[in-house]
Amino acid sequence: MSLSSGTRWLIGALGLLALLGAAFLLRQALSRTRTAAQREAEAASGWQTQLSGYVDLLNQEDGRITTVVATAPAAHPERFTRQMSRSAWRIESESNLTDLTGSAQAATFPPSQIHCALLTYRYTTDPDRNVPDDHEVVLLAYHPGAGETGWVGHRIADPTDEAQTQTVLDAIGCPLQRP
Repeated sequence: MSLSSGTRWLIGALGLLALLGAAFLLRQALSRTRTAAQREAEAASGWQTQLSGYVDLLNQEDGRITTVVATAPAAHPERFTRQMSRSAWRIESESNLTDLTGSAQAATFPPSQIHCALLTYRYTTDPDRNVPDDHEVVLLAYHPGAGETGWVGHRIADPTDEAQTQTVLDAIGCPLQRP
């Protein structure tokens, strides 16, 4: 039994159409993967942008010189709770820090990533305050669904409460070595 030329043409056309459809779907899948990878790469560097902006704003206040001494990723960001955050903020522009403490914008807990940063302060206008122990730890946490960038800064304790700071750092697995 032989197929007519019209039937063979129809089968060939359907095969070609199926092949083109599969190629289109593959291209769309690869495009989405690349876009997700690009978003992930942008998210990975967002903590550095927030930290730099925060340091810049601190340096504009009262003659303070703020230095980032060390940073480290936390091993267990899923252990960070809302109760561990004394205050939350996001840098919106070069000169604008938005206080997010108690805000719904930072409500997604736990964060999926945390970077810990040890900061030291020197006060050029008040030499008596230039002591080696003037330091603070801040956390930069990626909260999925928390606005455009998702990165939120957290102060975890009063800078003088080293025991509370260490408790939070131990809980989230942050290996910072403080002076």
